[in-house]
Parts: sequence; C-alpha cells; structure tokens
Amino acid sequence: MKAVLNIKQVGFYCWDITNDRFYLDEVCAELFGIPLRQAMQGISIFQILEKVDLDHRNRVIETALNTLKDASFYNQEYAVRRTDGSVSWVRTAGRYLVDEENIPFKRLEPWRKFLRRICATKAGGFRQGVDLFRLKE
Repeated sequence: MKAVLNIKQVGFYCWDITNDRFYLDEVCAELFGIPLRQAMQGISIFQILEKVDLDHRNRVIETALNTLKDASFYNQEYAVRRTDGSVSWVRTAGRYLVDEENIPFKRLEPWRKFLRRICATKAGGFRQGVDLFRLKE
C-alpha cells in the first residue's frame, strides 16, 4: 500500500541570511502562528525555530547549518507548534542563492502543510510516521 501526501496549504518564504530575516507570506504566517504584518516585515530565525516542535528542533537546526555551510539542497519535514497549542506538519525543500564566492545569502522555498495519518502497511499492521508521506516531484 502506497501512502499519498495530503497537502493542505502551500506558502512561500525568503530567508535573507545576511540580515537574519525571514519574510513570510500569509500562508506561512498562519502556519507558524505569526501576525501577518510582522511576518511580512521580517522575523529572525529564532522566532521561526521557537515554533518548531522540540522533538524536531535540533535536527532542523543541524540540517540548516550543514546545508548552509555547503550551499546544498535543503529538505525537511517537521512539526510546528503554535502558541495556541495546535500542531501542524510541514515540509520544506529549496535551494540557497549564492554570491560570486559561493557564499549563501538567501534561501527561497515553499512550506507545505500536510496531514499526518496512520496508514496500513503491506504486512497488515499499522505504522505512523512522516516517512510514509512523500511528495511526487
């Protein structure tokens, strides 16, 4: 049995690395529980990271640092916990923009909100996890 990712919303953001500002559209602002006006004016990476679920935060930080250092492809799935206690699952994948010395200065990509479900496995049991959901790219 093959699972299908149930995408609910797609939003876009830009990370201005040089100035430590994330600029979010209205979908991303809602997804992270950040007021739209503030999100459009730019927020720091720390304001984004504090919304990432504690179980996933270290992995997200480690991946961001490694891909930033190498200016390589970024691809993550993780839970976002808003101040009201609600949780959403997001997937993000994108690339860095680099200068003439191959130093990243911006990252552009979408955030996709999706449903996390329990799916039947081929063996007839049930398995819960993000690894069952993959985008068809």
